[in-house]
Amino acid sequence: MRFARLHPTFTFLLVVALVGIAGSIVVSLASSDACDQVSQPDARCTLAAQSHENTALVLAIGSLTLMVSAVGFQIGRAGSGWA
Repeated sequence: MRFARLHPTFTFLLVVALVGIAGSIVVSLASSDACDQVSQPDARCTLAAQSHENTALVLAIGSLTLMVSAVGFQIGRAGSGWA
């Protein structure tokens, strides 16, 4: 069974997806540190932490979607798919 060569676009999309997942981890860690300095966080701090959490979630979901589409691109490019 011969495998198709990896297309450069697939490699690019996969790298962008991995960078997005790493970015979501960084944003998630930043949101956990947003209100640690104060014992009683105010409303602005809580809102900022929640928005960071939402941003991390959107980045992770978008990166996973991009990863799945990159795999679909590579499989579709191979022609007959799994067979």
